[in-house]
Amino acid sequence: MTASSSTFKLLDTPVRTLPIAVGRPAGDAAEQVRRAIEDQHRAYWSKDPDRYREFAGPDLLRVAEYGIRTREELIEGMRGNSRLAAAPSEQLDVRVRTYGNVAVTGWLDRGTDALRRPVLNRFTVVFVKRDSGWQMVYIQSTGVK
Repeated sequence: MTASSSTFKLLDTPVRTLPIAVGRPAGDAAEQVRRAIEDQHRAYWSKDPDRYREFAGPDLLRVAEYGIRTREELIEGMRGNSRLAAAPSEQLDVRVRTYGNVAVTGWLDRGTDALRRPVLNRFTVVFVKRDSGWQMVYIQSTGVK
């Protein structure tokens, strides 16, 4: 069973929110979220938009150095990112904190930029448990110098 959806405005644009699952997640929620983090990471780096969509909620927003992007903008960027053919970034110090059907996660991402220089980014990602599984609804990343 799910809760009902609602709508709010963001920059004068109506945004429909999607429901989260009602009730407690089955099994170890933190372990389920860790698997979702790994699976979405693999899907992103292998440029598999269908698999990535399983973990990226339709209401996903990413806030980063390039501004705010939606799920579809992230997927379009993933398709056009030639850097993704290289080795995927490495997720370090992954932390998961669950609050019922919401999980707040964070990790340090170590990879390379388009010029193959080493880069570090700190990620904070919010997941919600929906009928289809854990989905990302918010991603924030910050470069670490």
